[in-house]
Amino acid sequence: MSVTKHTNADVYSVKNKGEWATIVVREWSDRREDGTDWPRGEILINSTFGSWSQDWNAPGMRFKKFLIGLDFDYVFGRFMGLSLEQFDGEKSIAGIKRKVIDMRKRRMVGRDEARFVWGEIDDRSYELAEGEQSFITACGAIHRECEQPCGSAKLSRFDLAELATIFDEPWYEIQKRDDPQAVGFWRDLWPEFCGALRAELEPAKEPA
Repeated sequence: MSVTKHTNADVYSVKNKGEWATIVVREWSDRREDGTDWPRGEILINSTFGSWSQDWNAPGMRFKKFLIGLDFDYVFGRFMGLSLEQFDGEKSIAGIKRKVIDMRKRRMVGRDEARFVWGEIDDRSYELAEGEQSFITACGAIHRECEQPCGSAKLSRFDLAELATIFDEPWYEIQKRDDPQAVGFWRDLWPEFCGALRAELEPAKEPA
């Protein structure tokens, strides 16, 4: 068992637009066999948007300078991995509705058939927006309604079959978005933090 106290850590308190973050940065260097420095570092964040941490074993430069040059996808890809991308119910629903509209505009299907499918989408909007598996299940239900529309004998079976193709492989219709909390942190707090790092790393100016 071992406990080591480090004194080479800096703590930044960042506040902006009613949001706040406490960011701890620790940077150090190891010595390579050839005698050159091997810069390393870690960052720990606790904020109103969430908490994340990560270490970098080979930033290739001083760690604080390295942090300034990073982009959102890389940073939060490291922080959150696959959980960064989340199911977006609204966009997923909008996507299948656009396909209905497109088929109607191209006169591939009749107006009544398009309205029927549009109504099925609206009736299942809660299920479609609830999550990925629920979206897939609801699309399957709409597909079945297109094959055997209850009480809709006047509708064209051919046109409904065309519309049903929208729901053949619903997993391809799923739209995703970046985690809103991560986006909010990057928008409101990360620039302020990087601004402080830039000011800190600027060479001291000699008095005129």
